[in-house]
Amino acid sequence: MGHHFSSIAGAGPITGPIGAAMFGWLPVTLWVLVGGIFFGGVHDFGALFASARHNGQSIGEIISANMSKRAKQLFIIFSYLTLILVVAAFAAIVASTFGATIENGAVNMEKSAVKASVAMVSMLFIVAAVIFGLIVYRFHVSMAVSTVMAIGAIVLCMGIGMNFHPIYFSQTTWMWLIGLFITIASVTPVWILL
Repeated sequence: MGHHFSSIAGAGPITGPIGAAMFGWLPVTLWVLVGGIFFGGVHDFGALFASARHNGQSIGEIISANMSKRAKQLFIIFSYLTLILVVAAFAAIVASTFGATIENGAVNMEKSAVKASVAMVSMLFIVAAVIFGLIVYRFHVSMAVSTVMAIGAIVLCMGIGMNFHPIYFSQTTWMWLIGLFITIASVTPVWILL
């Protein structure tokens, strides 16, 4: 359910904390809720309804059956280009949030401390999420125990990241690192990433 919500809410859960840092929590919370219900929910319901009416086929096959093979090809090209745009936008937002402030060719440690802290917490969250996936799906620890452990891990990640953040990379370096992460994540089984 959590994965489905993050999927239908679109950019909200991915860029929500970053947006909240820029605009405040209220606008971002409203966007996640409104976007999740009125955009993501309506989109998913429409796609599921159409798929159920066509024996569980994908949207590309539905387009092919109701319009033409050429329309399906155009839809696939459009979807691919849109995904590239979305990934690039997410990468740029994250890289600008993590990227150190460079002044006169040197990193300004004071101005970059918050960004380095956010980067460290985010990297620790990724590690914690993978460990959580292994605990739940490989070691079959109960969800109640796993949840308590995960909450403790989140608090620990925040504590470590707020006090220990030695990584001060430029925005360009973060773009490359995020691209590498996206590449690895795209071929990693979903249960590990969740």
